[in-house]
Amino acid sequence: MDMTGMEITTEDSLSLIRPVGKIDSTNSQVFEQAMTRLIEHNPTDVLVDLGKVTFVASAGLRVMLNIAK
Repeated sequence: MDMTGMEITTEDSLSLIRPVGKIDSTNSQVFEQAMTRLIEHNPTDVLVDLGKVTFVASAGLRVMLNIAK
């Protein structure tokens, strides 16, 4: 099962993104685009809730590290 979706919510100065499923090389670009759009349109604090993620490949970790910079 790949990443089956993401829930993105913003309240006050906190944006929360909740991906679901696996984050790997087949969908890390979708994850990166969602994170980038979120930060560009609402440059606030971003929290990534990985509670419903079953697997993160190195491609997913790369996205999170690059976004954190």
